[in-house]
Amino acid sequence: MPTRPTWAEVSLPTLVNNYKLIRDFVAPHATVCAVVKCDAYGHGAIECARALEVAGASWFGVTSADEGIELRRAGIAGRILLMSGIWRGEGEAVVEHSLTPAVWSAEQISEANNAAEKLRRERFPVHIEVDTGMARQGVSAANLGYVLEAARKAKSICIEGLHSHLASAEVVDAPEVEAQLAAYKRALEQLAAAHIRPACLHLANSAAIVVRRESWQHLNQSTALVRPGISLYGYYLPFVTAAGAVSETERPSVKPVLSWKTRIIDIRDIEAGQGVGYNLTFVAGAASRSRWRCSCWSC
Repeated sequence: MPTRPTWAEVSLPTLVNNYKLIRDFVAPHATVCAVVKCDAYGHGAIECARALEVAGASWFGVTSADEGIELRRAGIAGRILLMSGIWRGEGEAVVEHSLTPAVWSAEQISEANNAAEKLRRERFPVHIEVDTGMARQGVSAANLGYVLEAARKAKSICIEGLHSHLASAEVVDAPEVEAQLAAYKRALEQLAAAHIRPACLHLANSAAIVVRRESWQHLNQSTALVRPGISLYGYYLPFVTAAGAVSETERPSVKPVLSWKTRIIDIRDIEAGQGVGYNLTFVAGAASRSRWRCSCWSC
C-alpha cells in the first residue's frame, strides 16, 4: 500500500471546460477532434475520452491501433482517428473496431481495403495524409498521384479526409507555414482533378488553431477538423516571431487539467544569513519561514 503523501489529480471538469472553450473558438467553422494519444498525454485516455464524449466530442485522435481499440472496449462510440497510420497486419483490427486510419502509401490502402473486403465493410473511410513540408509522415506531392490511383482501385474504401501537419505553427510569421498551406491547397486541387472531394479536411494543431486560423476557417467543406492536443490539457507552447520575439495572441483561456500535490513534512524558522539545503545554496536575506515538502531523502 503506497504511503508517500504525494499524488497527482486530474480535473475532468477542467478538461471539459477546456474542450468547450476550444470548441466555441472554432465554431461554426470546424469540429474538434480531441487528441487523447499516449494515454491522453498521461492524463488517462479512457477517463478523459468518456468525459469529453459526454460533453459532446464526436472525434478522438490516437497514435496507434491499440490505443483506439482500448477506447472502443471502454465504450467510446465516437469517431477515432488513427493518426500514425496502419501497420501491416493491423487491417482487420482497425476495420473491426471502426478506427479511421491515416494512410499515405499504396500498401496501407491495400491493407485497409483487403480487411474491409474480408469483413464485408463497404466504403470504409480513410484519411490521406500529405507531407506538406514537415517530412515526418505522409505522402509527398510527387507520389500523391500513385496513392490516389491505388485508392481508386480499392473498391471497399473511400477517401473521407485529407490532412497534414504544420511544423512551425508556434512561429506566427514562419514562411514555411505559408509554404505548407500552399502545398496543402495544391494537394486538394490534385484530388479535385481526380474527382475526389474529401468531406474532412484538417491541418490545425493546438498552435495553428490560434495563430493560423486560415487553416480551418476557410476550408469550405462540410467538416473541417482541428486537432487540439496540448491545449486540451491546459497548455500552449510560447508563440514567437521568426526573430524570436514573444507574440501575444488571443487564445482560449484553457487551464491545466493536472495538478501535482503533496503534504508539508516540516516547517522551520530561518534566521537572516542562514543557509538552507544542499551546499547551503539558498541563504536567507531576512528572517523567514521554510516549508519542506515530502521528498526522497536518498536524493
